[in-house]
Amino acid sequence: MAKRDPAYYHLTGHLIRSSIYPLPWTLGDFDRVGYYEGGNMPANLDGDFLLVQEDKIKDVESKLKGSYYTEMMTLRNYQDPSKIFFSAKVFKEFFPGKAPDFVGPAQNQAPQNQAPAPR
Repeated sequence: MAKRDPAYYHLTGHLIRSSIYPLPWTLGDFDRVGYYEGGNMPANLDGDFLLVQEDKIKDVESKLKGSYYTEMMTLRNYQDPSKIFFSAKVFKEFFPGKAPDFVGPAQNQAPQNQAPAPR
């Protein structure tokens, strides 16, 4: 994807794991990837892709607003599984005909201060 269009080297990624090795080396060319260890997280969790350790998934999902394709994965042997999230807007070509696996709670709620759309 990034080799086809270098703009993809600027995707926003959040890696929320207690151990992220070897991802800093693997993703070194991507300049908007944040590595969050020790319980810290970005203020805005939505990104183009996320990798979230199993024990943080519920907390992260409660704060996401976007739609994502997801998969469970293990980064290395003997580690807790993680869930990887791919933004449906960015990665839809890789999931043809598939609906997003996760839709953020904010998309399921109508804005409180906005009148309903006319019919």
